[in-house]
Amino acid sequence: MRRWIVDGGKRLEGRVEVQGSSSLGLFALSLSLITDGVLEIEGLPQNGESQRMRGFLEHIGMSWAQTQERVRVQGSPQESTIPYGLLRESETLLWPMIPLLLRCGAVRFAISPYDPTPAHVWSGLLTGLAKMGVSITQETGYLKLHSTRLKGADLRGVPAHPFRTSCWMLAALGADGQSLLSFPDEDPLLNEQIAMLQSMGAAIQREGKTLLVDGCGSSAQRPLKSTTLQLPADRLETGLLLLGTMITAGQITLTGRRVWGVDALINAISETEIDLQRPTPETLHLRTKKPFPAPDRVPPLDVPPILRDAWWIWLLLTRSQQSFSHDTQYPSAQIRSKLRQFGVSLTERDHTLHLGPKQRLHSAEISILHGFHELGLLLAALFIEGRSALQENAFTERLAAFPNKLKQLGAALSIDEYLAR
Repeated sequence: MRRWIVDGGKRLEGRVEVQGSSSLGLFALSLSLITDGVLEIEGLPQNGESQRMRGFLEHIGMSWAQTQERVRVQGSPQESTIPYGLLRESETLLWPMIPLLLRCGAVRFAISPYDPTPAHVWSGLLTGLAKMGVSITQETGYLKLHSTRLKGADLRGVPAHPFRTSCWMLAALGADGQSLLSFPDEDPLLNEQIAMLQSMGAAIQREGKTLLVDGCGSSAQRPLKSTTLQLPADRLETGLLLLGTMITAGQITLTGRRVWGVDALINAISETEIDLQRPTPETLHLRTKKPFPAPDRVPPLDVPPILRDAWWIWLLLTRSQQSFSHDTQYPSAQIRSKLRQFGVSLTERDHTLHLGPKQRLHSAEISILHGFHELGLLLAALFIEGRSALQENAFTERLAAFPNKLKQLGAALSIDEYLAR
């Protein structure tokens, strides 16, 4: 366990490189199982998620070669059990199960009553796979998927969800015939995944809210072509660095790879007096002279969920004597409770948040219970003068290098590692 100790009130200022997209990196690694040769990935972040995925891929017979610039993965996987440990942070670490099913005809993975994957995601995912000819059996502690030949199916009647839609796309690539999938509410990650698959030769088209996927047939087993994938910048790291700079009256330049998935945030910044320039797709420069209040509106739905909570934190810290309608999920109850610990005058009634007069904020010691989902609380610690401590009780491996980047930009931040009693 760790505590992030922050002396707030200091500007973020400087130049920093954003890591490659962690989510797209995990998806790309899964595609190596159904690529007809070598798959090269540039910009893969070296965090705990990537290393766990590497361990699993090597365990099932894939070879992994790595240089400073890229990772090369190839081989013929063997049927195996996906360990529960691969699930530890999010369902995205389950992407290999569909490519493994296509290559080996069967896959088994460990399950737990404390599985972090929401039940509605599982039920819908399995319903769609069953329509494509996948047999599903359950043993004590395990779930097994088996199919000798997948068939195209019309899954538009199954409620859409970004994670299960991406899994269905992968299954449809190896099915006989065409599959029709519902496209959920606009999701930047799913759009990037589609573009990635198309660059590898997948026959995927979008017509409004419908995806049409032409399968290669189960006998093909390797429906994707060898290629080199260049991962764009991680949208969570990009968004948190932008928000942190605005709230501390800072000035930063973000470099690295193509910025994606934060257009709604960038558009909102552009509506203010903050100086935001984007000289190239790989560079963002942001400058402000004072802590800037958030735009006087709730975040749009196409802002990634974690950044949506961070946006709310920015909003509630810098506004006063206003009311905002909100849905039942954002800002989360945990976020609302912890902002009160920082002195935010916040009441709620009938899905409406009411901010009191300009609040007197103060430092606090709080617990992060949901990993990077609550990293937006760093904005409060960076903004408020005094020493705050964020006790980490969950994994934040996706952004393992994030504290050092904040320190590069002048944040007074240290990490105190300790054992729980």
